[in-house]
Amino acid sequence: MIEMPENCTECGCGLSWASDTCPKCGCYVGAPNVREVCVEREALMERYNEAMDNNRNRGCESNTKAFAEAVAKDSVAVINFWPQLLLQFLLDTNALYANYENQVRAEIRRPAQRKNDRTRSGTVGTLFGEYGKDIRCAALSLDGIG
Repeated sequence: MIEMPENCTECGCGLSWASDTCPKCGCYVGAPNVREVCVEREALMERYNEAMDNNRNRGCESNTKAFAEAVAKDSVAVINFWPQLLLQFLLDTNALYANYENQVRAEIRRPAQRKNDRTRSGTVGTLFGEYGKDIRCAALSLDGIG
């Protein structure tokens, strides 16, 4: 299990793993998903170094480095929309993007078919837990196409 900071650095109050503010002083303590992955940074670096060693041993280190550089330099976040929704989003200056969970909760869309709804809800719950409703997911693309 991931260990996240338990107390506010300003007032020492106990923090909720799913909140971005201290419940006592209101100090911003960081987005829960960012705090969560910061704890995993060392393990991620170890996995990256192992993968780079493996690629070096297989003779494909230059391809891996080129890909990493392209992602760092040229990648953009993309979200796929149905054309009708995209048009509405682009034409309405008051339109906001909401994720699936918030659209269903606000009753501005129906849930997907049962199997798909459960898969979506389960995936969001597994990855993010309580704060999943606040996550807006996108994919990285090197050519701008989703």
